[in-house]
This record gives sequence, C-alpha cells and structure tokens, in this order.
Amino acid sequence: MYSNNSVDFQTELDRIDDLLGKLNIKLHEYWKDNIEVAELQLNIKDTADIKSDNVIKKLDTLDLRNQFKLKFPDEDLSNLKGIYMIYRNNELFYIGEGKILSRLRRHCNKPYRKILSPRIKPFEKILEDELYVIVFKMKNPEHDRQRILFETILTAHLLPKYMMDVF
Repeated sequence: MYSNNSVDFQTELDRIDDLLGKLNIKLHEYWKDNIEVAELQLNIKDTADIKSDNVIKKLDTLDLRNQFKLKFPDEDLSNLKGIYMIYRNNELFYIGEGKILSRLRRHCNKPYRKILSPRIKPFEKILEDELYVIVFKMKNPEHDRQRILFETILTAHLLPKYMMDVF
C-alpha cells in the first residue's frame, strides 16, 4: 500500500469480501476464484498544451502502463478487463468496469472536454487531487455479465462520491 493513503487497501478488500459473503455463496466463490487485485497510483504530470502554450495536467500514462506491467506481466494491457475503484484524496470517488487502462485514461481526460455535462462535471478537478485505484482483474475477460454484476453490487453498496455528486 502507498504510505500516504489513509484508506487501508486490505480493509477495503475485506469489506468487499464480507459484502459478497453475505449476498450469495456462489458470487463469493466466483469472486475468490476469478479475481486478481492490485493497487496502483495515478500520477499526474504537467504538460505543455500545444494549442494554448499553457501548462496542463495529464495522467502519466507511461507510468500507469509500467505499474500495470509489474502487477499483470502476462497481460495484453489494451484488453485488460475488470473493475476499478478510483480514490480521490483517500475517498472512494468512482467505481467502473471495462477495459481498465483505456477507461482510466478517459476519466482523466474529462476535465478537458469543452462541455461538462452533469455526468462529467464531478471529474472537472480530478487531476488536482491525489489519485489511486484498486483494480480487480477478471481472470476470464469474457465474463462480461459477471463483471457488470460485481460493479453494480459494489457501486450500490459502497456508494462512491461520484454517485452522490450526480444526484
């Protein structure tokens, strides 16, 4: 775990394990047998904006790819599917699912969209905060229905800040 995070990685995993154990034995067994877990830091770097000559903040995608390679060395990173939980300043902000690396890049690019819809507005200042992510990689990437089900259960139970900001 990163020493500057006040949310304990193992405590979060225990919390999820306890939730799934209470819901359904089959779900719990599937989770224990088919999920690999990693914690990654989302590092932000200052970059020169070619269009405006301003300095803008961007996700350090090279660093993120390297962290993914260390955690999942045998994976095709562009197709790595699973669930992810984004933490902003040690608070659970967002839970999502899909191709993890591309989804994280898209979330970190949202502040630069010209129009910030109500769904995107909570991401407006995401690059100004300390960010890390817990990744739950599906051992079988073709299990889309299970991945979506787990993401829905986690979102409904843990209520990330994003959900509260959108309502």
